[in-house]
Formats: sequence, C-alpha cells, structure tokens
Amino acid sequence: KALADELVKRGHKVILIVDGQKRNLEQEGELSIRTWPTKHPKSLKDFAFFYRILLRFHPDCVIGNFSPANVALSTSWLFGVKTRIIWNHTSSKAVQREKNVSDLIFKYHMARHTLLFALCTHIVSVSAAARQEIIKNHKVNPIKCHVIYNSLHDPISLNNQISQENRKNQKIVCVGSLNSNKGQDVLLDAFSRIVKRYSGVTLKLIGSGNKRNYLEELALKLEVIDKCEFLGAIPHDQVLDVIAQADVTVVPSLDEAFGLVVIEAMALSIPVVASAVGGIPEILTDGKEGFLVPPNNAELLAEKILLLLQNSEQKLHMGIAGRQTF
Repeated sequence: KALADELVKRGHKVILIVDGQKRNLEQEGELSIRTWPTKHPKSLKDFAFFYRILLRFHPDCVIGNFSPANVALSTSWLFGVKTRIIWNHTSSKAVQREKNVSDLIFKYHMARHTLLFALCTHIVSVSAAARQEIIKNHKVNPIKCHVIYNSLHDPISLNNQISQENRKNQKIVCVGSLNSNKGQDVLLDAFSRIVKRYSGVTLKLIGSGNKRNYLEELALKLEVIDKCEFLGAIPHDQVLDVIAQADVTVVPSLDEAFGLVVIEAMALSIPVVASAVGGIPEILTDGKEGFLVPPNNAELLAEKILLLLQNSEQKLHMGIAGRQTF
C-alpha cells in the first residue's frame, strides 16, 4: 500500500489486488483496490479475473507478491506485460519445514518456482541471503535479482501509547508462527535452563500454528508451563506493546529470509537474541544490538539471554544501538 501510494504521488495509476476482502474497496483517486475472487488465488476464476484486469488496463508493470504471484506473473507473461516483478519474501528451506512436505513434493514446488522466476523480468529479495539462495537453487541470472530489505513504519511515532514500563518481572518474548521452522522448541529448552539459574523470568510466545499443542506439552514436560504464556495470534499493535514491555526478544528460527520481528524489537529499543541464519546477520550485528547464536543450540541461546537479563547496563546499551540501527 505504501509503494502504491508513492507511485500515485509520482503520477502513475496503480491497481492493488488484495485477498481476504469481502468486497472490492472504493477507488482512491488513481489508486484502485480490488479483491481476488478466491481466498487463495490459484483457480481458473482467478486467472480469468486477472486476465480481464490486464485486458482493461494494459499495465506497464505487474508485481507478484506471495501466493497470488503464480496467477499474476504467468498471466502477465502470456499477455506480454513488459515488466514482470516477483517480490520474494520467504526461504525455500523454511517453507519446506513449515509445510512439512515430502522431498518429492518439495522438488515439485522448487521446479514450479524455477519456472515462475524464468517468466519474470526482475526478482526482488528481502535479503542478500535470500537472493543468493534464489540464484543458486533456481539458476537465476544474478543481474535480474535485486535486494530490497523489508521496512517498518516507526511504531513509536505511529502509536505513542506503547508502554515501555512495567519491567520489574523479567520478560522474554518470542514472536512467530508456531511451526517447525521457527525454533520455539529450542527456545523452551533454553528457557528451562534459564529458569534453573534465574527464577524471576517469564516467557511470552506470540503466534498460532500447528505446533501449539506440541509446544505446550513440551513446556509442561520441561516444568516451565507455569512461567510460559501462549498468547496466540493477536493484533499487530498488541504485538508491539508486548515487545515494548520485554527485556529481550528472541528469534530462534532455523532459517529466515529476513526476520521482521528483529527490526520491530530494534525500533522499540529492545535487544534481540537471534539465530545466525538467512538474512538475520545482515540486520543484526552480534554484540551490538543483541547476540547471534547458531540455530538449534539451546545451551548457547540460554547463555546469551541470561547475559542480558543479568546485565541491565548492557541491555540498555544494546537497546539504544538497536533503535539507532532501525
């Protein structure tokens, strides 16, 4: 939406097609907001809908984003749209873990993505690591693959009600889908080690997913369930408020194309302990805004979190450095 608004400011007509809406939204000047016919655009109805859009407006450029990219870019290629851009946000390894697909199905998805990338004139990745993965796995010409980092509106300027008080009880926060790629099981293992050495601490896990029951059972088995709070999926302003009241934000992912929660925490002056995977080391410097640790290493993860919980001066300095980086 921000990109669309900026293009309109520069004199372009923009059509933004979103999913999840019940009706088409009203036109805002040169910005027209439409809705895909189906919830997950991939049916013939979606192809026909997008073809009618192309036939009516003859766009100079189409940008495909997330799941509708398959429909948008393949149809644009057939229609002969001059500039066809795919905006790639995810790591293929992360997707395989999240969806828990077999190797055969994963190879099919990879082949389909290779074809889709071939139909594009440009590819945008959200990190240099994600770009390199695309070039390597899909034999993409590096010249057509670009990096544009994810960005974030300043949450403090957007919402001055965000509270950064009430830190008497030490709080650890983890934000992410509850799936196999996000590493919450490793964090719970680390948390059980932290509690043995430092009892006055709690862990809040934000997000929903198919691993919630497993993670709750694991917390019970590790005898930390009474110090854990599974908040589920909550509105984004509430997510920011929970982060703002934390002492440390933890991102224990096994792979991550970018890691948006890292810059959300930085924006709120909260130090981060994160896995040194994917695009995360490009935005978080070890020892400056927080710490980087190898993925799947509960012992080291616990050690770095404890360093911050037990050293308020270092925690403060890293929080300030994170805000400056943001």
